[in-house]
Amino acid sequence: MKRRHRPHTDQLRTSGVVADKAAAPPPIPAVEPAHTRRRAPASRQTCRTVTAPEWSLRHAVAAPFVALVAMAVTAVVTLIVLAAAGAVPDKDDQDGQLVVNAACVAVGGLIAAWTLSVWRHRRARPRLTDFALVPSPRSPGVVIGWTLGAGATLMLVMAAYALLVPARQDTAVVVRDAHGAQLAVLVVLVVVLAPVNEEVLCRGVIYAGLRSWRGPWCAAPVTALLFAVPHADWKLMPVLLAAGGALAVVRERTGSLAPAIALHSGLNSAAICTRAPLLTAALTALMLTVCAVIAFRPRPATKDLPVPPGTALSDHLDSRSSPLV
Repeated sequence: MKRRHRPHTDQLRTSGVVADKAAAPPPIPAVEPAHTRRRAPASRQTCRTVTAPEWSLRHAVAAPFVALVAMAVTAVVTLIVLAAAGAVPDKDDQDGQLVVNAACVAVGGLIAAWTLSVWRHRRARPRLTDFALVPSPRSPGVVIGWTLGAGATLMLVMAAYALLVPARQDTAVVVRDAHGAQLAVLVVLVVVLAPVNEEVLCRGVIYAGLRSWRGPWCAAPVTALLFAVPHADWKLMPVLLAAGGALAVVRERTGSLAPAIALHSGLNSAAICTRAPLLTAALTALMLTVCAVIAFRPRPATKDLPVPPGTALSDHLDSRSSPLV
């Protein structure tokens, strides 16, 4: 039987209401496909999220061995170069030997960090973000508060321990006896290269890998132990463990490695500032400035915003009056 055509009833309105509105099906909200939805960045999900690459447990386990191999290769190459130049330190020249060893350790550590970054990201040029050298998700006041608070607490621990166990660190003795170019090289190693090297390996790679495996309560003590043992100063082992723990707390609470490097550099400079005050102050100011620029620089603009369920992405963006940040 042929169906009769009925006129469209939407034009028949009674007091501003569509007469046949109930007969029309409800509109289906436009939903963005799952593969095109945009998610909020990790730093917006929680203020305590550590903005670091996803280093795994295998990277954390391999990092000490890669560092040892890189330092050994650097030491061999350095000895070959010094032998060719006739500048190998004598057995009685303990200051020269320590400077050479410290330089090999610092350069070897940076080479190890570069090797781990190439292994992890499959690119030949490492980035600052590979080692959590990123802007902190916390406010500047919180970052400065945690850094200064950890530094002040650590200084009190060191002062109390010095009263109980009088001991002098080997580096302080060498700096006291060094002169000229040897002193300048040693100050650069202690204030600049050592903090960057140790923090990038301990809190940049190993901490991030262990944290992704068992959380910060496992990562902090392990990295503190790995930080203290290579110093080979058993009288100062409690202080070194406390320093490693304090640096891990700063790394966790600020979400960036830059404040930990600044704190480490400041502690090292405080130990040698009496011997070379001008050079130490200049290098410390440079390190603090660089770390502040990294930690407090504005975050890049992004459109990665959370989309409510059942809402089209275009409608969601148009409904926001605030600028995208």
